[in-house]
Amino acid sequence: MRKTQRFQQVITYRSSNAGGFILYDTMRIPRPCAYKSFNLTAVDYYRGQNNYTYKISANNSHTYAVTMMSETSKMIFHNGQPTEPLLATYDRKKYSVNIYTHSEDMVGRQRTMIRDCDAMGRLLELNLYIDVKENTPPDFTYEMNTYWEMDFLTN
Repeated sequence: MRKTQRFQQVITYRSSNAGGFILYDTMRIPRPCAYKSFNLTAVDYYRGQNNYTYKISANNSHTYAVTMMSETSKMIFHNGQPTEPLLATYDRKKYSVNIYTHSEDMVGRQRTMIRDCDAMGRLLELNLYIDVKENTPPDFTYEMNTYWEMDFLTN
């Protein structure tokens, strides 16, 4: 008797109805090894701006997933490299991501994830796309006036 095996694979595609998470590239969702895998709403960040705090609970409905994670939660790029100090850090106590970078190498769509195991040893993953935009100074058509005269009124 011959046994047949079934493989089920869900592949995402570019869609205007994808919601807040940008699905420009294909990835398998959920990952076979992950107990829970969620896509967070993507965030735009302008390179070199002040520290931007992305609050997971304010922007997503997956807040229960971060509460299941332990104190050892890590934020990494999809290739496994750490995001700290290049791009972002994950603040476990506030359930938020602090984004800050000056690096021109970070310009573009950065695919990151927060991952950890819950108390039962099951893998949890939160996917977050950070779209780092080029932040360039404006190109003025004339030289800026950097001096002025101040009038004093006397009685």
